[in-house]
Amino acid sequence: MESETVNSEKPLLPEPYFTGNDNSGLFCIETGAFPVGMVVFGASGDLAFRKIIPALYNLRARSLLPQNFFLLGVGRSGMTSSDFQERACQSIEAAADSPAAKHQQNSEECNFETDRDILMNFVQAIDYISLDYSSAEDYRILAARIEKLSLEFGTKGNLLFYLAVPPSLFKPIVSNLSGVRLLKNSKADSLKRQEENPNGSLKPFSRVIIEKPFGHDSRSAQILSEDLIKYVDESSILRIDHYLGKETVQNILMLRFANTIFEPVWNRHYIDHVQITVAEEIGVGHRAGFYEENGLLRDMFQNHMLQILSLVAMEPPSSFQADRIRDEKFKVLQSASIARYPDGRLMAVTGQYTSGNQSANFMAGYREEDGVKPDSDTETYAAAVINIDNWRWKGVPFMLRSGKRLSQRATQVAIVFKPIPHSIFCPDATLEHPRNMLIMDIQPKESFHLIVNGKIPGPKLCMSTMSMSFDYDNLVEKPISDAYERLILDAILGDQTLFVRHDNLMAAWNLLDPLLESLSVPNRYKAGSWGPDEADKLAESINRKWLKPGRGK
Repeated sequence: MESETVNSEKPLLPEPYFTGNDNSGLFCIETGAFPVGMVVFGASGDLAFRKIIPALYNLRARSLLPQNFFLLGVGRSGMTSSDFQERACQSIEAAADSPAAKHQQNSEECNFETDRDILMNFVQAIDYISLDYSSAEDYRILAARIEKLSLEFGTKGNLLFYLAVPPSLFKPIVSNLSGVRLLKNSKADSLKRQEENPNGSLKPFSRVIIEKPFGHDSRSAQILSEDLIKYVDESSILRIDHYLGKETVQNILMLRFANTIFEPVWNRHYIDHVQITVAEEIGVGHRAGFYEENGLLRDMFQNHMLQILSLVAMEPPSSFQADRIRDEKFKVLQSASIARYPDGRLMAVTGQYTSGNQSANFMAGYREEDGVKPDSDTETYAAAVINIDNWRWKGVPFMLRSGKRLSQRATQVAIVFKPIPHSIFCPDATLEHPRNMLIMDIQPKESFHLIVNGKIPGPKLCMSTMSMSFDYDNLVEKPISDAYERLILDAILGDQTLFVRHDNLMAAWNLLDPLLESLSVPNRYKAGSWGPDEADKLAESINRKWLKPGRGK
């Protein structure tokens, strides 16, 4: 038998992320951004300097943001372009001192001298303009500045508007942008790759990113959406939820639908319950004004937590295409509701932190925070039991909790499996083995762990729980990108997969509205604890208990 001739001219595949006989090299090639001009409203605010600008710089450093790019900051502050550039540099350098950035600096992809060159090149593409958000004349000046920058940087008329401003400013901004024809073609933009005109030229796109809160309840969210779609097509509105950009959250779909070992047991027959915890050590800090108006339910439950729930509980989509995935998420949220006690009360608890010791430091209570009313009843903690009334999940409680000033920072999804039907190992047949669990840690460390029972050295019946673990920190050669990098790149490329569609938004609000309408005085809990005692009683009422983050202990 003749040996097969190797074609030396055949291009080699990129080196896979993981060693072994797999196809990862086929899929681990990142697509770079199109030429684009990005206009950030609220550019003098915290979000722009803490997240947006460092994310853009990192995209440039990773060669994913082209030279045909400019960033125009828009704000009420009367700073100059030089002032804005200097603050942008400071924010990028501050972000470089973060633990995540230092992890990247240990990889082969990072070189300080090269980074300095990239920084200087990036800053040259930054400009700033002061603007009155309600002044039509100011928008004409803005349009002229954008046209000048578009020609200078060759961005082909492509525009991405980022509204890092309160929702009350969404309508005046988009209406004025439409008035000066800066939202050109947005009604026809399909948010896919740029299509060709009959003459062969590429159609420019205009897209709008908006930040939460997307309304205050279902009614206000509907009004907000109606105001926006008067000027921007739904397909060009990108409602950003930064949790969806986190690697571990994205990995939920991969774990479920790329592995045969999980999906057969991902149902009411094998899963006892699911816990989703988003715990923060910090208090409200500089967000006191936001919390006084919104509270934790609107800040965390309506968006982050219900989006995670929908990824865990959704049915398999027909393809990895944005609308097919969001169709399935919508169906789950439509089927979900807050569980009720036999007397009709909602199975939910709210709380507010009081002063206490946290990590040996004294912490003030919520009512003592700057900007908080001394008699405020705003909730800083919430826990609820969610039922999903469909074939897969009937009878499986989803336990959600989130809070400020808790014992530790942890965002975790725990899939807790049912006990084995009969034990042959325990001398006492009434003893129950520890449950199998799949733990997905989203922050502060991104990892996942499969908890199983196994024998350890010793007597024949010496059994203990064991963890099969994967930690993203072990991928030194492929450092984790910030969620905003992923989401901004997807926005430029027109990939809506990780953005929230209008029907998903409304389904989440409809789920939460009954709880918002029944809010009463929150229970008190000490800073540094795991929340109010009533949350433990809530879990006990369904014969469960909250897991301590840290591999299900």
